[in-house]
Amino acid sequence: RYMFCISPVKTRDEQAMSYLLLYAGQFFYDKKVHLSVDINLVKTKNAKKEIQDLESLHGICDLYLWYSYRAPEFHQRELAQQTKQNIVDRIRSLLSKLGTSERKEVNLNIDFDEAAKKKQKNKNKKIKKRRSGQSLYDDLDDDEYMEFEDDFFLDLDEYIAGRR
Repeated sequence: RYMFCISPVKTRDEQAMSYLLLYAGQFFYDKKVHLSVDINLVKTKNAKKEIQDLESLHGICDLYLWYSYRAPEFHQRELAQQTKQNIVDRIRSLLSKLGTSERKEVNLNIDFDEAAKKKQKNKNKKIKKRRSGQSLYDDLDDDEYMEFEDDFFLDLDEYIAGRR
């Protein structure tokens, strides 16, 4: 049960959460868990929506792979890896069809190096604060603190509800 509580899944992604429940049910009742992802079902006339749906399925394949390294009941690791690669290829194909302005609207032009630098900078800042005895949350404004607090209690409520 603990494995499903700590799963790396986006809790705001309804499709990913439904697969989490599907996998948990199969794990506890059938003992063999199947990938159950078909990218051929994702076809819309709106390329942006299709990319978002494919990104969600990519996350689901990641989730399945994560489980497959922890439990032998998730036995379709190769299929999950192949499906994940097919999703990446299809997203690339869709992006090549989109214009530059449309790509920006899809929010896929993320500078990962810049994000990693920012994350490391924040991590270093927290380490310095811990060493100095200063609270990690002193420099959060009221809105950021409330958002942090809300997310914490929502996660805690979901965890407790899952244990009942």
